[in-house]
Amino acid sequence: MSELVPGSEDLGTFHPRTFEEQSVGDNLFLVSGDGVPAGKRVTEAVNVLSFLGQPIAGLVVVARTPAAMPSHTRSRLRLLEGKVPHILRFPYVARFHFVDRENARSIRLPRKARAVLGTLTTLVVPTTHTPPSHPFTESS
Repeated sequence: MSELVPGSEDLGTFHPRTFEEQSVGDNLFLVSGDGVPAGKRVTEAVNVLSFLGQPIAGLVVVARTPAAMPSHTRSRLRLLEGKVPHILRFPYVARFHFVDRENARSIRLPRKARAVLGTLTTLVVPTTHTPPSHPFTESS
């Protein structure tokens, strides 16, 4: 997801035992899939980060299939609403799942995906540099 949001950086996979508080700023967004295992992992990450006092600015849940989000995952996300100020759902975009990270910006995204990225871009405040102008192309 970081390759689509100017000014953001991918910190890799969260591991509770190797998390370094000083390496993360106050504008941390977690990105997760919408399946049941991913819902469990993101819940653990939010709970550990909250316990450590790490502010979490938001969560982006990426749809992995065109099917509806599993009810178990929706329930977990409702429980996180008090700990995470922004929970965004990035819709399923088939092409997004079959492209290299370097080419992710070349995909023509549907309107709903562009809207989520627009919201996310306004919430991500780079601390080290000014982001480039919004790179996404319009599609009908």
